Formats: sequence, C-alpha cells, structure tokens
Amino acid sequence: MTTDLCAEPALELPSRDRLLSAARRLGWLGLASFGATVAALFGLVCSVVFAVASLFVGALVLAVVAACAVGVAVLCVFAAVLLVAAAALALVLAAVAGGFGVAFAAIGYALRGGLAIFRRFGETRARRTVARQLV
Repeated sequence: MTTDLCAEPALELPSRDRLLSAARRLGWLGLASFGATVAALFGLVCSVVFAVASLFVGALVLAVVAACAVGVAVLCVFAAVLLVAAAALALVLAAVAGGFGVAFAAIGYALRGGLAIFRRFGETRARRTVARQLV
C-alpha cells in the first residue's frame, strides 16, 4: 500500500435517494427540536408572567388591606393565602418550563446520536467500498 493519495481508488458516494432520505429524517428531527424550543420558551414566558402577576395581585391586596380598617385580620389572611397560591403557581410553571428544557436537551442528544450513527454508517460503507476495490 502506498502513501500517495492519488494512487488510492476513489470512494463511492451515497445514492441520491439515500441522501434525500437522510435529509428528510434530519428535517423531521430539526422540526421536533424547534417545537421543543418554542414550548420551552412558552413555559418560561408563562412562568415570568405569572410571577409578575402574583406580585401585582399581592401588592393590590396589601393596598386594600392597608386601606381597610374593618376586617383587617381576615384580609391579611386572604392576602397571605393568595400570595402563597400565586408563588406555588409560579413554581409549578417554572418546573414545567424546566421539563421542556430537559425535553429539548434530550431531543438534542438524540439528534447528535442519530448524526453519529449516520456518520458511522457512512464510514463503514466507505471502508467496505475501498476494501472491495482493493481485492
């Protein structure tokens, strides 16, 4: 075997149908990862909106409590319950956004694994083609 690259036989290229099929598969994976990204962004925006809304509602309730002289204790309890509920809702939405982030990462790893498998298949096929031409 020589070290001259020009003396080596040319590698066989994959067929047009095989390339189109691989492009279609990668296109669907890209669409899925884009959908996961949009879902994660939606979850993040929702959690921020609910956190801001809970702060606004809490401030409004506290203003009402401060303005009222009658039933202050009841209104304080109501405000505390409302703030706790809003904070819990914000935490739940943040957890949902985190779940979408994990799903997006999983799709990214699946895409990377798929590309690695496709690359290995191409390398194996190229080695077989070269081996066949050398025999």
